[in-house]
Amino acid sequence: PMQLAAATTVLATRGQARTPRLLRSVAGQTQPNEARETITAPPAYWDAVHESMRAVVHSARGTARKIGEDIRYQMASKTGTSQVIGIAQNAIYVEAEVAERHRNHGLFIAFAPYESPTIAVAVIVENGGGASAASPIARAVLDAWLVDEAALDSEATAGALADG
Repeated sequence: PMQLAAATTVLATRGQARTPRLLRSVAGQTQPNEARETITAPPAYWDAVHESMRAVVHSARGTARKIGEDIRYQMASKTGTSQVIGIAQNAIYVEAEVAERHRNHGLFIAFAPYESPTIAVAVIVENGGGASAASPIARAVLDAWLVDEAALDSEATAGALADG
């Protein structure tokens, strides 16, 4: 998850690699997280990735649109599934027929707010079956950071990703 969070931060900041932090809770001021290095790419590439990730939650056909139904901010995200065991080339994966410990892992990465990101998250739910298990957890983390703390105001969120 930490490598996914680090990669998500690079996407959110359009190339600024920062060291991810594992948090139990947030109280008081956040500390600046300076960029370690910058990865350069044409702005059109960053724009395409950002818009595609925004559509995952905020478009009618997005794979995580369900978690965006009552959202108070825009996020960018990517769903994913990681196989635990291999299946034959032409076989069909039927979750109910697979032992729980061999079921797919659910993955979800996100950053928010979309226009001026201050947080990036990565969630993996072991044997969760798919991103539908991980995406609500990520949404809860983002809500706690952005909504519960009334941090949608850009001044209040000048922290984790925006510093530097």
